[in-house]
Amino acid sequence: ENIENARKDILFALGTQWEAHEIAEYYLRSKIFLTVNVIYSQLSQIVAEQSQNSPQIQVRALTPETDQKTINLAEGLLRNIAYETQSDIAYQTAFSCSLLGGYGAWRVMVDYQDPKSFNQVARIERVPDPLRCYFDKNAIHPTKCDGEFCGTYTRLSLSLIHISEPT
Repeated sequence: ENIENARKDILFALGTQWEAHEIAEYYLRSKIFLTVNVIYSQLSQIVAEQSQNSPQIQVRALTPETDQKTINLAEGLLRNIAYETQSDIAYQTAFSCSLLGGYGAWRVMVDYQDPKSFNQVARIERVPDPLRCYFDKNAIHPTKCDGEFCGTYTRLSLSLIHISEPT
């Protein structure tokens, strides 16, 4: 129900502010229906302001024994991953989606450096449609950080699946 309401909110904010039966009623009566979308310009302004204040990663020690050199090393590594993967795009997409419909998400992925390598690299990716994400229903925290799992529904084409013939 929440996801369906989020879809309606997104469509409303993007300009579809009349229900189908209302539009049909106006057409039957030969009336003109008016749509003045002042919401989208306000949302665009808020997204533009947020993009100027993109979040930065901060690393803090969990135990007092952790030295500053280790903290700086971890922070530098995370900043490099964020820079290499253009994480600001993922953050801005998640923010604009959450502003439009109440749901926003980005994901941390691990992938091979190249097809012939065993080296793995971490990436921060945007989730273009967070309404296709599913979260642990037992998670209580608003950010779902206490959940056991999270996933997305993804459609794969046959060209992405490589099946090798037995030799």
